[in-house]
Amino acid sequence: MKPQPGPGQALEQSRAIDPLVRSFQEALTVGYQVARLAPFRRRALGELDPYASAARQVDYAVRNTRVLARSAMVLLAAKRSAPQGLVAGVRVLAETVRTLGGEVVAREPRRAAQRLALQAAVHAMTALQEDGDLAVAMVVGQVRSTVLDLLRCSGMELADAQQALDEAAGPAIDGA
Repeated sequence: MKPQPGPGQALEQSRAIDPLVRSFQEALTVGYQVARLAPFRRRALGELDPYASAARQVDYAVRNTRVLARSAMVLLAAKRSAPQGLVAGVRVLAETVRTLGGEVVAREPRRAAQRLALQAAVHAMTALQEDGDLAVAMVVGQVRSTVLDLLRCSGMELADAQQALDEAAGPAIDGA
């Protein structure tokens, strides 16, 4: 059985994504230039907009994934096991990324990815009931931040994504 990757490996993998994100952003820039300059390609301008919006959110999600990995390293450095809700939340978060990628490539509505992202947040929030110390709260907060980025990648507006997150998993701060 292959060992599960840990937060250190996740941190390295998220760092390795940076050049791919930059390449994606550069390709979008070239795509916009071609669409503006070539009359027969101008109608493609509108088709690029969702990808441009998603590119910004992907960049944020990658950054938040690095912070998530570092927060998990702090939690696990104390030689404590992570609460099961947190483990489940991170696993569902990874599934969300894979699902979102497939939906984007297939040009499908991103409903499945949105559902999974919200499930990841719900799982992570249960970790605070299991163990509410600062290290756990830091990881839960990063899961929530990454979920918000992924909801935005899926095409949701910020206010709608925040509302969906709060309705599904509860507000990040009681009374918020």
